[in-house]
Amino acid sequence: MNELYQSLGLKNNLFSKFSAEEEEEYLNDIYVQPKYFNSLYSNLKGASSRFIIGSRGSGKTALILQLKKSLEENNVYTFLLDNFENIPNKDNERHFILEIIQGITSDFSLTLSKNPKLLKNLDKFEKEKLSFIIQEFFKTLSKREYLERNDKIKRFKTKNAFLEFFNSYLNKPVNLLVSGGIEIISDTVAKSLGLPKVQNDEFYKNYIPDFKTKIPEKKISFDNYDYNSLKNILIDLSKIIRKVGYHSVVIMIDKIDENRNLRGSINDVCNFIEEILKDTNLLMQSDFGVVFSIWDEVRNVLASRGVRFDKFRPIDVTWTSDEIIEIINKRIGFFSDKTNNIQDLLVDSNEKDGIIKLANNSPRDLFHLFANIYDEQSVIDSNSTYFSREAINSGKLKFCKEYEYYALFPSNRNSKDDVFRNINRLLKTGKTTLRSNDIASVLKVNPATANTYIKIMSDFNFIKMTDEQYVYNIIDPKIKHLIENKTIEI
Repeated sequence: MNELYQSLGLKNNLFSKFSAEEEEEYLNDIYVQPKYFNSLYSNLKGASSRFIIGSRGSGKTALILQLKKSLEENNVYTFLLDNFENIPNKDNERHFILEIIQGITSDFSLTLSKNPKLLKNLDKFEKEKLSFIIQEFFKTLSKREYLERNDKIKRFKTKNAFLEFFNSYLNKPVNLLVSGGIEIISDTVAKSLGLPKVQNDEFYKNYIPDFKTKIPEKKISFDNYDYNSLKNILIDLSKIIRKVGYHSVVIMIDKIDENRNLRGSINDVCNFIEEILKDTNLLMQSDFGVVFSIWDEVRNVLASRGVRFDKFRPIDVTWTSDEIIEIINKRIGFFSDKTNNIQDLLVDSNEKDGIIKLANNSPRDLFHLFANIYDEQSVIDSNSTYFSREAINSGKLKFCKEYEYYALFPSNRNSKDDVFRNINRLLKTGKTTLRSNDIASVLKVNPATANTYIKIMSDFNFIKMTDEQYVYNIIDPKIKHLIENKTIEI
């Protein structure tokens, strides 16, 4: 018996993956550039800072990965920060800068280890400064961390000074690094690159004005560096990177709202990034550009707190229906030898519009929706050469019922603003256009409570007031579809 994807004329199930990270191997072959891609790329290459704003599933991470690839191909040094486990939930601007410095220092050191000739572009003072930064900010790397970072550096493959250093200076075999427990530490890095040992305490005094002691034997505490000191170190590190031959430096910050410590809370996400985003001096530096990928739900809150989005040309990641069709067609063309058109996989081409509408022009939601349709078709008839109307209808209903609402609308599950409670309140009305007294009547609550529910539903963007006062339309396509299919609870 054939797998369904074979019956459909596909090389495999193209609806089994939903994130850019899972598809990074072939992302370049299926990626559709948004209309603003070239402009955004040029801005970042010129070290201008930008905001990328969009809903979850709109393609922000895919855009970041494609920008990173294009920038690196054109001699721009990029650093991606998407792990925030070491950064406190608030009052954390110093920790943000430290995490960036440590990450760049570690990655740049590995880059230099593959091509030490780059160091010839630095004068003696710059080499000493780099040695100081490595000594203070290089993160000790385990074997696993070293191999992961090393594999990502594709530009240079001619030489690896770290491995040579382990072989000659330490007289230890290379395979010990691969199979044993060796850790790469800052002293090893500096020695392997032939950088001078820091002999001058002026470096400490430059960055720490109240530094009194002589050169310490070990790294000094992070607490000794204030925010401005760390910012100056980041600026100097960026200048060194440009001096060795890179056109510019771009720092990319992604997946902030996916930080598990923030629980998906809009308020917590805003508290997490508010301070660093309000530092317009940092974002207007000419030595590096910063691009923040930001959940659209937090934009207005951050703007009300003083974040100057107007100064950095925010890019809104939204897609038209035609662009969504182009996205799915390019994916189909990559995975099929027979077709590159979604209509060829549907029993009726008219079904396409309903599917696009239900996905709400979100690429990720579209792939999730097709995954449900695919699963339903597999059960109904895996030998089918198209998605049947029965599979499409069953898949659409399953998609709406099993949607990850908590991922998009985090809330206290035991409170009146729980997302499922409010969806079910709307479903019980059985109406796609309603008044507040419909809520009061169906749920048997007083008008004041009904208005409270209306406000919560509006905040979730489930409903919107019409031109007629106190009359609301359900605007979330999933909830509307459930009501139209007589679903009263999920």
